[in-house]
Amino acid sequence: MLATMQAEEAALVKDWFELDKKADPAVYHLLPESGKDNWWGIFVKLQALLRKASQALEDPSRRQLYEISVTHEEALNGMLTQSISEQQQAKCFFFSRPIVSPPKPDDKAARMFYDVIDGKEFDKDASNRLEELRKQVSLWFVRECAACVVRCRTN
Repeated sequence: MLATMQAEEAALVKDWFELDKKADPAVYHLLPESGKDNWWGIFVKLQALLRKASQALEDPSRRQLYEISVTHEEALNGMLTQSISEQQQAKCFFFSRPIVSPPKPDDKAARMFYDVIDGKEFDKDASNRLEELRKQVSLWFVRECAACVVRCRTN
């Protein structure tokens, strides 16, 4: 993926990731932020660079690792793809809370709930992915609740 980046972009990624050759296969680990003042600005840039570079990956499942949040991945690998019996054994809590009065992008609190680019604007791609996840989860609940009602009535 580094090969798809401009030299300055690749240098930023190399500054923040360390190659672990002992891992099999070798992997890059994000270095600790060590209290740097502009960590969130750097994080957002790294996220955007990796997301853009991931478009060169042919494997959609690998590309997806750079496109979705950890929460999104947990929902996909948990409740959205497990069978009913696996879900009943695993148990899962899912909280969805709409934010009634969203902050402005330049408000520091906005970063707690939204992906913000350079402290100036909300990340539209991230917002679209979140909305898609909400739709998937809502459909899952409707489908599962309907299945539960049918099972209860037939027993």
